[in-house]
Amino acid sequence: MPVNRKYNIQELLSACKYYEEETGKRISFEYAPIKGLNDSKNDAERLVELIRNIKSHVNLIPINEIEERTFRKTSNENVIKFRDYLNDHGIVATIRRKLRRRYRCSMSDNLEKRILIKYNKYIII
Repeated sequence: MPVNRKYNIQELLSACKYYEEETGKRISFEYAPIKGLNDSKNDAERLVELIRNIKSHVNLIPINEIEERTFRKTSNENVIKFRDYLNDHGIVATIRRKLRRRYRCSMSDNLEKRILIKYNKYIII
């Protein structure tokens, strides 16, 4: 992600910990497991190590494959195992359900931005 060019992972996690301590609110992490890239047990172990001291929630988002890219969707079974590993190690994790494509395509970017800003769903860095 472009933000990684400016802030390394430790700086980002420090900011997340500071936010959690100051507000008492949990941090939501979005994680897209990709087959053979970041979906192994070792990857789950590393994620637990990175965020274990931050009150957080991990939302696992299975990717949609597209022809122009080589990334492949990991199996549903593997996503479930990843989620279970996180949960078993004290990290609250869920798997994002599929959104109906018709709904997502019908929502304009402008409306979506207004909704996110109104309900303070995301911190923009």
